[in-house]
Formats: sequence, structure tokens, C-alpha cells
Amino acid sequence: MTGVGRPVFLSLVVVLASVSCGSSTTSTPSDLSPAAAAKWNAYCAYEATCQPTEPCPTTACMARVVEQGPLIEFVDCQMAKPCGSNDDDCVAAAGTTDAEREAFTARCAAVLSISPPTQECAIDWPEPILCTIIAYPLIRKEHMRAVDACLTLPCEALKACVAAAIEPLSCF
Repeated sequence: MTGVGRPVFLSLVVVLASVSCGSSTTSTPSDLSPAAAAKWNAYCAYEATCQPTEPCPTTACMARVVEQGPLIEFVDCQMAKPCGSNDDDCVAAAGTTDAEREAFTARCAAVLSISPPTQECAIDWPEPILCTIIAYPLIRKEHMRAVDACLTLPCEALKACVAAAIEPLSCF
């Protein structure tokens, strides 16, 4: 996962969003806390100094997608580096994984790593890296759980279900 220009955190969500299409939950906050919003806005201002043409997701978007504690850790990590730096390490370091996330990653990778049953099914088949990305502690668990619910479905239904499950990430 390497970004061209924009840090990878935003790029990795584009990977997820590229197969997205429609879902939401009601338990998601409508905006970040004041402290998390201030951190995020400072990060966006910092990134705008070196990448002024790249828009930064809104705090409302971030609230729908990420856990606030890991977001603050990500911002602190990324702002300690030169503007525009690759953010793979900061994404990976933000938050702490748990048994649920680890079990999901293994289960999901096992399903998505299997070759789809037909060539037609292979079109737009989710990449196995999705499993790792959606299980990052930075990403809200509701998105991981929604993908998990798709893993036993047949081909076309699985693809549509995963797309709907990751749709909230399209605000990036």
C-alpha cells in the first residue's frame, strides 16, 4: 500500500471505496469529539501546506469511518514526519488490535484468497488486502463486522454485500 502524492491512509480508503455502493448504521457518531476534530483539522492544515490540491475528508466523514483514539494516534504519528510522508507505519501503529480483529482478518483472507468459482465472478472480486485494511484498529469495527457478515454468501451476493459494507469509507 503505497500512496502517490497523498499519504496512504487516504489512498487505502480509496482502494476500499473503489468497490463500494450503499449502507450505513445508526450507531455511528455524526462528528468527531472537539479534541479529535481539532487534531484532524490541524493535520489537514498541515497536509495542505505540501499537498494543497488534495482535499482532506471532513470531520463528519472521519467520525463515520474511524475510531477517535486511534485517529489521534495516527495524526500525532504522521505530523511528526515531513509533510506528505507515506503513512503506512502510522496507520499500522494507530490503536491496538484485538482477538476479534485478528480472527476476522484470518477468516476474511481465507475466503477472499480463494479463486472465485467463475471468470465472471472474478470481475470486481474483493482483494484479500481488504481484510487487513478493514481490520485496522483505526477503522470502526462496525465496518469489519459488516464485511464479516458477507463472507459466507455466494459470489455476486458477496461482492454486493462487501461493497455495501465498505460504502461509508467512500467519503475519502
